[in-house]
Amino acid sequence: AAGATAVFAAGGVRDEDDLMRLEKAGIAGALVASALHDGRIDRAVLERMARLPEG
Repeated sequence: AAGATAVFAAGGVRDEDDLMRLEKAGIAGALVASALHDGRIDRAVLERMARLPEG
């Protein structure tokens, strides 16, 4: 919507469950570098999340 502000989670994302909760809360995106680097989230999870319908 015009004038809407996109909100991104910046830290504290531990796993796929956290990503799902953020998606359900309407968060536009999340920084997941640490979780990706140490293996708590893998590429397959991110690809699956990218295919979820918005909203």
